[in-house]
Amino acid sequence: MPRSIEPYCSTVPVVVLLNSGATFRSQAQRKQLAAVHLNASTAMSLVPHDACRGVQHALPMPHDASSALPKIAAFTFLVRDAADFLEANARAVSSIGRTHFREHRLFYVENDSADGTRTILRRLERELPLSGVMLNVSAERSTALCPPTPEQMNCAARRALLARLRERALELALAWPAWDVLVSVDLDFKRVSADDFVRTVALGARLGAAAVFGMSVFNGSRGVVMPYDQGAVLPKEALRSISLGCLTSVRSAFSGFAAYFAAPLRRARARYDAAAAAADADATTTEHASFNLALHAAGAGPLLVDPRFKPQYEWGDRHFWARKRAADAEAARPRKAR
Repeated sequence: MPRSIEPYCSTVPVVVLLNSGATFRSQAQRKQLAAVHLNASTAMSLVPHDACRGVQHALPMPHDASSALPKIAAFTFLVRDAADFLEANARAVSSIGRTHFREHRLFYVENDSADGTRTILRRLERELPLSGVMLNVSAERSTALCPPTPEQMNCAARRALLARLRERALELALAWPAWDVLVSVDLDFKRVSADDFVRTVALGARLGAAAVFGMSVFNGSRGVVMPYDQGAVLPKEALRSISLGCLTSVRSAFSGFAAYFAAPLRRARARYDAAAAAADADATTTEHASFNLALHAAGAGPLLVDPRFKPQYEWGDRHFWARKRAADAEAARPRKAR
C-alpha cells in the first residue's frame, strides 16, 4: 500500500435511522446498525480514524485526489411539478459545472407537469446548457402508484416507471459523447456543498471507480441518512462502514448526486431496465439498485460511497406524506362516520 494512503473518517457523530423495511440477517444486526452513529461533518475534513480499520467493506482513502477531477460533466435529472425549486436548483447545478469543469451540459426528462415547470424549462434552455424531453408517460405521480406506507413507497410500479424515465435521461446523455463523468441528480435538494461534491468525484476518478456516491441526509437534521438512500445500498452490511464515515465499497448506492465515469459505464453498457427494477422483491429498494448491480456484475470497476459528501433533502416526497396523512386520518375515523 502506498505510504500516502490511510483509512480516513470524519469526526462529528450523527444518528443513522435505518429503513424499517430493510432486510438484515437478524434482529440483532438490525439493532446493532440502528445504534451506530454516522461520523460525518459539514466540511470534508480528512482526520485519521481508527474506527475504519478492519471494518467490512471499508477502504483506504487517499490524502488528496483533487488532480484527478474529470474535465467534462453531464448532469441528468427527472422533473415534475417542480416550479418552486426548478430554476434555483438547475442554476446551482449549472454553476457547479461552470466553476469546476471545463465544459458541462444538463439533460432533463420532464413528465406530465401541471404547474409552470415546462414554461421554466423552455426559458432555461435559452439561458443554460440545458436540453431534454417533455413526456406524457404517467398522469399520476410515481409515489401515487404505491400504497401510502414507508415500507411500500418504492413499490414495483414506481420503480418501473422511474427506471423508464431514468433510461431516457441516460440516453440523452449518451448521445453527447464528450463527457467524462455523468452525474444523476435528484433536483429537489435543499443544500449541497459544491466543494465536497467535487472532491468526491475526484476521489472516485483517482481510485478508478465505475461510480461514486455520497449519502444524502435529511435537511436540518445534522445528518440523519435518508431512508431512500439506505434502500439503494447493497449489500445492507455496508451500512455499518458507511455509518462510521468510512469510504465504502458497495454493489449499489445512491445519493441524489451519483457520479458515473464514462469509460466503465460505456464498457459495461448498463441500462435502467424497467422489468429488472420492478422484479426486486424488496419494496424499500430503488430503481437505481438494478442499474448499479448490472454495472457491478459487468466488472466495470468499484462502486464507492464517500459518506463525507452529504447533499441535503427534505424527508421524503411531500406528496407521499400528504397521502399517508390522509390515509392515517381515514383509518382513525370511527367506522360509523365513514
